[in-house]
Amino acid sequence: MFTKYFVGYGFILMFGLICAALVGAVFTKAIPLMRLVRSGQVATGKVLRLQVPMQKGYRTPRPFVEFIGTDGHHVRYQDLFADKGVEKPGDAVTVRYDPANPQERATIRGMRSAVRYMTSYLIGAVIFAGLAMIGLLILLDVIPFGTTGSY
Repeated sequence: MFTKYFVGYGFILMFGLICAALVGAVFTKAIPLMRLVRSGQVATGKVLRLQVPMQKGYRTPRPFVEFIGTDGHHVRYQDLFADKGVEKPGDAVTVRYDPANPQERATIRGMRSAVRYMTSYLIGAVIFAGLAMIGLLILLDVIPFGTTGSY
């Protein structure tokens, strides 16, 4: 009896929270990336080196890029959105950036990569929403769970 509620609410809470986090990432990461790719300033940059980001969770090298901003200053940044292993040191790349904050808001990705990035978050959110829905169906007895006795 309690197992049904434990599993049902567990599915809803666990997978619902993951779904909510993925939807949040769409609004905090994917949509800003798409806006940057669509309407950011364009400059030609150069890949200086590949380096593993200092942020937690990264293990593969990402390109460290230098370009000249609209004000003439050299800007160096690490592109965390870049595909793994595509660029090599010395490659010329097209950089799209926000002139107000070029070091924090710049990317060498195009619209195709930005859409793929957003799509992956949305697919993940749909999958986890479906798993949370299983919990609801267990609670509503649509999916029998933990019943005893024979049929």
